Amino acid sequence: MKSIITAVALFSIFGAGAALASDPSCEAHMKAEAAIGVARTQGVAVITDVECDGGRWDIEGRNAQNLQLEVLIEANGGRVISVRRDH
Repeated sequence: MKSIITAVALFSIFGAGAALASDPSCEAHMKAEAAIGVARTQGVAVITDVECDGGRWDIEGRNAQNLQLEVLIEANGGRVISVRRDH
């Protein structure tokens, strides 16, 4: 139920274009909202996809120049694992 509430909250913030898939073990360490905050520090301006699997958040979106970004974040600690920028 909590994941559904989180999904509804994210859709209300980011619009229907954003998708959320979450592993409950991820939410136990880092909430989706916190992971999105970390992704924003890496330049993600518009969120298009939020997923967590295997203890890693995968946040996809676009930056201010409309380039696609993918940020992988460790759920236990919030460390940025990688940032992929597609040109």
